[in-house]
Amino acid sequence: MTEQLQLILAGDFGRGLQTYDIEFDGRRRLDPPLLSRFGRNRVNEPVALRSAGPDPASVALLRREVDALTRLRGRLTERRYPTQLTRLIGHNPDHEPPYLLRTNRGEPLSRLDLPLPAGVLGPVVDDLVRILRYLAVSGLVHRRIGLSTLNWDGEGLQLVDFEHAVLSGLPAPACPCCPDRPPAQGAARRQDDVLDAGLVLYRLFTNEDVTDPAEARRRLDLQDVVVRDLLNGVFDPDRARRPDPLALLRRRKLPDPLSGTGRPVATLADRETRGVEAFERLRAEQRAFAAWYQHNAHVLLKEPVSPSRVTAIVWTSVVALVVVGVIVWGALTS
Repeated sequence: MTEQLQLILAGDFGRGLQTYDIEFDGRRRLDPPLLSRFGRNRVNEPVALRSAGPDPASVALLRREVDALTRLRGRLTERRYPTQLTRLIGHNPDHEPPYLLRTNRGEPLSRLDLPLPAGVLGPVVDDLVRILRYLAVSGLVHRRIGLSTLNWDGEGLQLVDFEHAVLSGLPAPACPCCPDRPPAQGAARRQDDVLDAGLVLYRLFTNEDVTDPAEARRRLDLQDVVVRDLLNGVFDPDRARRPDPLALLRRRKLPDPLSGTGRPVATLADRETRGVEAFERLRAEQRAFAAWYQHNAHVLLKEPVSPSRVTAIVWTSVVALVVVGVIVWGALTS
């Protein structure tokens, strides 16, 4: 059944609402609290219409998805927009209820029979690693990478459902629609998506339904060398020690999809992230030293300290601060 939607088209916000025809096929899916309807547009492109519910929380989730997909379009349109990410077509914030329209290739991996055939597994794994690279460059953390948010159409993978996405470095808000999901700890980082994607990859390679990163880390040593090499460090509880998307691309022997030459591209988002990570490592070392000093101060204060030792300590501290400053500046400018 063909319906005419009124959309503010992505990339053409200045013209206001415009008419957009969709041929819906009758399929619906409730992703509490958002409702999805599926169909095709005039150029036979598969799309999904996502509508908010009557409550303010669902409207906020829809708004977050619009913002996330708008950011992807802005960051990834210098070259052809990647097919591995859903693309915002338009939205209508004034409709009751508000809705958005986006592309929707294929069906969720959760609906496919696992394990995947060998001829399918490789392309799925490669596309998932590319998806992580695109997210890192855009500065977004999806926060819900899983079998239900990854679609496969027989030719390629596509990540959908960005209503929980936040910018890297910002706190991850609580989610009333996902009570079974543990609360996020601190600011969201791209390493969080690496962990979630790692659990998906572990399931695809092993067909073992493991959702606990600690358990996946313990079982990893029992897997084939290909799985161990790819997922080495992915389940590390310390986010700073998890591999970044470029490292995963190298492990799969894949070129950087953002470089026509196949060489890695040092983007502004990469440099910002490296600078923030270097600063966070410094802060962690400072906190560790403060805790150690507080625990051992009573011993240190009983020992006589010579003037030469005080001078040595001062100069060592100054040199250490200069070195850290150079590292942070290099990360931001390289």
